[in-house]
Amino acid sequence: MLSQSDTPLIDAIQRASQSVRAPFFFPGHKMGEGAPAPLREAVLGGAAGRTAPLRSDLPELPELDNLFSAEGPIHEAQQLASEAFGARSTHFLINGSTGGVIPRNAHKSALHALVTSGAAPVWLDSRWDAAQQLVLDADVGASLPSLLERHGGEIAAVLLVSPTYHGVLSDVEAASRLCRAAGVPLIAGERTPCVVAHGSHLGMAPGLPRPALSRGADLVIQSSHKTLGAMTQAAMLHISADCPLPHGAAPRALEALELVQSSSPSYLLLASLDAARWQYADADARRDTAAAIALAQQARRRLSQLPGALIERHGVYCELPELRHLTFAFSLGTTQGDVDLLAVGRLSAELVCSYPPGIPVFFPGEPITAEALQHIRALRAAGADVCGCSDASLARLCVVAE
Repeated sequence: MLSQSDTPLIDAIQRASQSVRAPFFFPGHKMGEGAPAPLREAVLGGAAGRTAPLRSDLPELPELDNLFSAEGPIHEAQQLASEAFGARSTHFLINGSTGGVIPRNAHKSALHALVTSGAAPVWLDSRWDAAQQLVLDADVGASLPSLLERHGGEIAAVLLVSPTYHGVLSDVEAASRLCRAAGVPLIAGERTPCVVAHGSHLGMAPGLPRPALSRGADLVIQSSHKTLGAMTQAAMLHISADCPLPHGAAPRALEALELVQSSSPSYLLLASLDAARWQYADADARRDTAAAIALAQQARRRLSQLPGALIERHGVYCELPELRHLTFAFSLGTTQGDVDLLAVGRLSAELVCSYPPGIPVFFPGEPITAEALQHIRALRAAGADVCGCSDASLARLCVVAE
């Protein structure tokens, strides 16, 4: 009997990568032996031969199961994911969440899917913050009842983007009640302007909202690579146990996925989904998520004190730059050092030193470097007194206004 501490697909890939001695199969890099030199330098650190991670880039070997007819380790990994996320069934996606279903404020690839499928959208309005130039939540209470009444049996599904790129949640519970009354499936987007993505972490720490599956969504698409640790492009489709579609919905979903997913799925991406599910259920990862929330709150306080900054000049890159705001993506992989770089490169406005010996680490007007900041933090952690800083915890430093 498998538990959430198991990783059946990762284990199968590790066994297979060790058992293969002569790889007469695709891909052509042959487990790394034939990898181009630039790729070796960028990914393998210049290492030669059949080296991780390319050693694990395997095709559909019999012992590795088949994504589109899963009975072995992929089936076991998907079953564990459905249990972890509270779904009737879960399906791994290796084309990102845009291989699933699509709402109005979508990326262009989602709109391409409307064209390909021949579906005609009925737009559900979202509220708009003109001051911040920000799309807020879907106007469920004002718009959805009239749309369901007006279009009746023409509506096959209702899609919500919740949370949005900027973390704004829609009223999934209210939408679920309306959709259940109308006999229409509710597809929740725990992502951004597409369908679902940035909500993979919901429920992992106190203070976070409950995930859409527990709030009445029937199908949820999560880009597990956004806020969990899966590799870029890896996602999951969850079908709720209460989905009004018949139990044949899962086979129909698989048929639809075959139309849009690669017939040569990357086992590295699939393995990363197995690992992301493990991470979601892991107690240490949940503590790290709570720590990441604290870091995000710290960064918000520090950024609110700045009149402005050319962040990329200091090596800090945000997820989404827009005219009136920047979106910084935090996850359990965000470190204190990442947050500290928000101050690195600025000029210190304080004379900061440790005592003993009392030698300044920062002079007023001196650039703050990552190395010096790490040094003064290490001294404080070792028991030294920090003098001259308005915040002795070193969570904040006074800097010269630019």
